[in-house]
Amino acid sequence: MTTHERNRTTLSLSQLAQTMREQVFGGQTKEQQEQFIRAEKRARIFHAWNTVIGKSREKQHVTGLFYIPEKNELLVYVDEPVWAQEFSMLREILRARMAAIGADVAHISFKTSTHTNNSRRE
Repeated sequence: MTTHERNRTTLSLSQLAQTMREQVFGGQTKEQQEQFIRAEKRARIFHAWNTVIGKSREKQHVTGLFYIPEKNELLVYVDEPVWAQEFSMLREILRARMAAIGADVAHISFKTSTHTNNSRRE
C-alpha cells in the first residue's frame, strides 16, 4: 500500500505514472535500471517520430523504425528509394521537430526496405 493510498490523496495520471515508475525502478539492479532508461529513451524517440510524421502523407511510406543507442541514431525504413531521398532532404527539419518535443537524436538515416508492397502500383 502506498502513502497516497493510506492518506487517500488524489493523484493525477502523470503523478501516478511517476510513482509507479519509481516503485518499479527502485527495486532493480544497476544494469536493469540502465536497460529501463534505454527503453524509455527508445520509446520517447519512437513517440516523437510518430508525433512529427503523424497524419502526413509521408507516414504511409515508412515501413519500420530502428533506434541505434550507441550512435543515438534513428534508422527509418521506407518503401521506395524516392521516399528515402525525400526524407533525407527533410532530415534536419524532422530532427529539430523531434528535439522540440523532447527526443533529440544525433542522426536520422533512411533506407529502402528490402521487401516492399508493390500492390499500390497496380
